[in-house]
Amino acid sequence: MNFKEIAVKLNAEYGNEFLRNNPDFKLTKSELEEMIEVTLWKDSVNLSDYDSGMIINEWSRIVEFNWNNYALIARVLNVTYPFADLVEITSEEVEELTMALDNYNPMVGESEPDQIDAILYSWINELGDEFDDSMHDPYV
Repeated sequence: MNFKEIAVKLNAEYGNEFLRNNPDFKLTKSELEEMIEVTLWKDSVNLSDYDSGMIINEWSRIVEFNWNNYALIARVLNVTYPFADLVEITSEEVEELTMALDNYNPMVGESEPDQIDAILYSWINELGDEFDDSMHDPYV
C-alpha cells in the first residue's frame, strides 16, 4: 500500500468527521498512528515504512473542505503551488487558486473577504512554519 492509498483509506474512514473536529488539519505522527491502529486494515500498514508528513499532505489534498477551513486550504495551496509569490498575490488569485483545487466543493457557497484573508495569512504562516520547523516538525 502506498501513501496515497493510505490517505484515501483514512479519508474514507474519518474524512469530514475529522475535519469538523480539527479544522486546522494538524496531526502528529502519534495521532496518525492511533487513527490507523483502530482500522480494519491496520495490519497492512507499517507506519515506520512511510513518511507520515506525506500521508498527511496527501490526505489534506483529498478531504473536502469549506471556506472556514482556512489552515487546511493554506496547507494544500502551499503543497500545490510551492513557488507562488505571496507578496504579489491578490485576494482574487487566492480565491481562484482555492477553487481550482481538486478537493474544492462548489456547493460550499461563496467566500467572504475575511475568509480569503485568513487563507492568505495562513498560507504565509505555512511558509514560515516550514522555515522555523526545518530542524524539528512535530507534525511529521
